[in-house]
Amino acid sequence: GQRLGIDVALLAVAGLGFWQLRQYGAPLTRSVQGTLGLDPLLIATPALGLLAGGVAALRIVPLLAQLAERATTRRRGLVAALGARQLARRPLRYTRAALLLMLAMAMGVFAVCYTATWSSSQADQATFQVGTDVRVQAGRQLESMPTWALDAAYGSLPGLADRLPIAHEGVRVGRSTAGGEVLAADAGSVPAVVRLRGDLATDSLATLAAPLAAARPEVQGVPLPDATRQLRVDVVLAITTIEREEVDPATGLQVEVPATRAEIRDWRGVGLSAVVRDARGVLYRFTGRSATLDVERNQLVVPLGAPGAPDGAAFASPLELVALEVAVNLPAAYRATDATLTVGALAAAGTDGAWMPVSSTLAAGWRSTSAYFGRPHQVVSPFLRGGDLAAETGAPGLPYLPGVDRVGRGLILTFAPASLATATDRPVPVVASEAFLDASASRVGDAVPLTIGGVRRTVQVTGSVRAFPGTDPRQPVALMDLATLSLLEYEGNDAVEPVLEWWLAVDDGAAGTVADALGRTPFASAGVETIAGRARALATDPVALGIIGALAIGFAAAALFAIVGFVVSAAVSARERITEFALLQALGLSSRQLSVWLSLESAALAAVSLVVGSLLGLAMAWVVLPFITVTSGAATPFPPVVVTVPWASVAILELSSLIALGGTVVLLSWLLGRLRLASVLRMSTD
Repeated sequence: GQRLGIDVALLAVAGLGFWQLRQYGAPLTRSVQGTLGLDPLLIATPALGLLAGGVAALRIVPLLAQLAERATTRRRGLVAALGARQLARRPLRYTRAALLLMLAMAMGVFAVCYTATWSSSQADQATFQVGTDVRVQAGRQLESMPTWALDAAYGSLPGLADRLPIAHEGVRVGRSTAGGEVLAADAGSVPAVVRLRGDLATDSLATLAAPLAAARPEVQGVPLPDATRQLRVDVVLAITTIEREEVDPATGLQVEVPATRAEIRDWRGVGLSAVVRDARGVLYRFTGRSATLDVERNQLVVPLGAPGAPDGAAFASPLELVALEVAVNLPAAYRATDATLTVGALAAAGTDGAWMPVSSTLAAGWRSTSAYFGRPHQVVSPFLRGGDLAAETGAPGLPYLPGVDRVGRGLILTFAPASLATATDRPVPVVASEAFLDASASRVGDAVPLTIGGVRRTVQVTGSVRAFPGTDPRQPVALMDLATLSLLEYEGNDAVEPVLEWWLAVDDGAAGTVADALGRTPFASAGVETIAGRARALATDPVALGIIGALAIGFAAAALFAIVGFVVSAAVSARERITEFALLQALGLSSRQLSVWLSLESAALAAVSLVVGSLLGLAMAWVVLPFITVTSGAATPFPPVVVTVPWASVAILELSSLIALGGTVVLLSWLLGRLRLASVLRMSTD
């Protein structure tokens, strides 16, 4: 076969298969019609590689025998020289056994590497897909823990090490048709909670998250007392001029006519909402009961939290008041063209109902904005009246107090810290995925425009990762600080989005207990997922398990054939040379020396075959495994496959093979010692 160049042809075909595997990335390809199918050459490539490598490695046996012969002939001692001479003189006698041993060992090493690599890949996929020890989706049922109380409630779970709120916002990145995503997380807790394989990022998570936490906007809020559950605000609405729209019977046109406040006195047109911020920087909006327009001064109360919240439900302290939103809505067809709205004294109360005054003074002052009928807000210049915040119609951004539209929307006048307007002027730091960098044609250090909260913003890429855990690696994703995103969304379009996803880091062995607790009341979570659970689901892939079983059976069969072939080859070789042994014994060689000679020949053949076979199996594993490992959905796994060599298992294979072959050599030596060589010589003479 070597003289005909069969081994070279096999190497060429195997090389072509390896090249195609690297091009396609998997042994599964799509036809012109888009149908997914198996490529026979790619499927056969590992087997072709093993066979080609084994046949080509046979060329090493004669070379090693010649080197051994040269080395032993220069030394004292006859037995080693005779063994080396025998191997160098008749190499073809040993090639069959050597080939069987090489292929068996190569298949065994490849099989254990495939099993270990596949298991490691499943664990890596589970870790990447879940992203943390326990991933939970907050429940939205009546019996579920309210979102504003989740942080403190999760913190009380036994076995919990740290927790991380997660928010998602869809964005358009460059010319990407699929769209991208902003993944917002508390940058301070990211390193302790997120599980990211080291080769998927250029730096550690702590290094990547540090710029995000450092650039968090400093927006001062009004500190609220601990355990605050209610807010009370004095709201004064002074209306001087009211108009009503009606049809002029003479002309049939819409005209404005004077109206009185008494006409709308029963209309509940004054409402109050409060936007508060917890220790994580997450914003929550709570709304109180509205008041009628017949009273000029109202004390409006806003409950913080749901009245039916479970016992022990609490905010993540400290809590701050970020904005007061006053809804002023007149009936349809009415509007007030001369009015003044004043927000006065602020008080807070806990569960005991005792009111305590709260100072609303901010170092940077307040600003006000108006939003008509759900449109983007406009800035209104507030002023102080007797120490209270006030806004007056006729000012820019506040031409009048409107009547509600067809869907019940009117005016919302918002009082928020003035620092909110300038806190988002600087570029926002983000950590981008490779897909994000490709879609935006950017790199680390570049500024990229993104629409966040309905407003065009500029983000600056301060770091990169190949992909973020818990996301699709093909989707453009940018990691942003959660508190920063909350302020961007609120400043942009007054949006306050609840956090419905949490990632939890737990102590060793506590994931199952924590996941079980999250599924029951008072949490009643919508979904709970653990890395261990996802790994168990991935490990049941029948295709991969079938391949592992087939490799195990193939190795067992190959090993059996190799040992049988080795025994037969050694026995036939010994029998053919029985006359030679008799002559050497007659010349003075002892039976022990003959046994050592035969043992050295067999040991050298076994050692070379096992070493070359192991190297061949390792080489095939390093070259092939990253491209033949696929998911149950026939996709290339992510994170990329890292070849795992279980050295302990390889050592056990080597030791088992040596023991089996050593036993064979001992048996042959014993049989050789029982032969009567003198009678052999007499038979040869006859």
